[in-house]
Amino acid sequence: MSDSTAPVLEVTDLRTSFFTDAGEVRAVDGLTFDLLPGETLGIVGESGSGKSVAALSLLRLIPMPPGAIKGGAAIFRADPRQPAACQDLLQVPDPQLRRIRGNDVAMIFQEPMTSLNPVMKIGAQITEALQLHKGLDEDEARARAAALLDRVGIPDAVACLDGYPHQLSGGMRQRVMIAMALCCDPQILLADEPTTALDVTIQAQVLELLARLTKETGTAVILITHNLGVVARYADRVLVMYAGRAVEVGPATAIYRRPHHAYTLGLLDSVPRLDAPAQRIVPIEGVPPDPAHLPPGCAFAPRCRFATDICRELRPALQDVDNGHQAACHHAGEVLAAASR
Repeated sequence: MSDSTAPVLEVTDLRTSFFTDAGEVRAVDGLTFDLLPGETLGIVGESGSGKSVAALSLLRLIPMPPGAIKGGAAIFRADPRQPAACQDLLQVPDPQLRRIRGNDVAMIFQEPMTSLNPVMKIGAQITEALQLHKGLDEDEARARAAALLDRVGIPDAVACLDGYPHQLSGGMRQRVMIAMALCCDPQILLADEPTTALDVTIQAQVLELLARLTKETGTAVILITHNLGVVARYADRVLVMYAGRAVEVGPATAIYRRPHHAYTLGLLDSVPRLDAPAQRIVPIEGVPPDPAHLPPGCAFAPRCRFATDICRELRPALQDVDNGHQAACHHAGEVLAAASR
């Protein structure tokens, strides 16, 4: 991680909604976080918690309509050494945002088969970004693309340039996506469930590759996943989301060893651990709330074993519970005590 203290990205009160016949769905509801240069921030939560919508909102890739970014700011610092030189990704004009996308801020999407163009050769899909953002000619871009494919472990990279996505396995397609995302040396990489469609062995290979490459380039990463094992291994800090809101954020070691939110504790208790073979797996009861009709107070209260009347009436705010560790829970002390037993 860089020694620079200025965040490369500072998100404040991000709010994104979808307007449906059932009403307004508040997919992201007041999300605030920052990302330091060279840091890996893991965003975790169940499906529907708002993780992917938050990432897509940062690059304004939300379909409008039915979606709309209702408020907030996402301050991107192209040079963290000059904090005054910054841009709000949610406000910059479209032509300027197009210069940032794929160049300064890149994204790996969940499913490479639907993210790669099936009728374009792989080489054309990589060289397009290099020619657009880096000004390389066709031969230079092709040579750079071949070097990138070789770097991500694709055999016979030159021949792969003339192939199509359907000719590759899922793991190889994901490697192509990583090469595309890193081809312009971005400062920020948004990795949205980058190994969802892969088997466990290939997942580990792809994640190790991604971690090695981003460390070599100094790229800051937002790693979105529901897999707590992935976060434990690769993230420096963790942000836990529930019902579109941040409920706990802090260093990865603190989140795992000293959780202060009942939802975080529930996620940890529902995952088998090798260091506790006799541990009983305890699933989280119930289902996430309807984001179009969130309950008053804490959204997790209907599923929480610690909930009391105040939880059902008053929404808790994120508060400091330790150095660099925050939680939004009225019963943070009780959760910590339960986690320690």
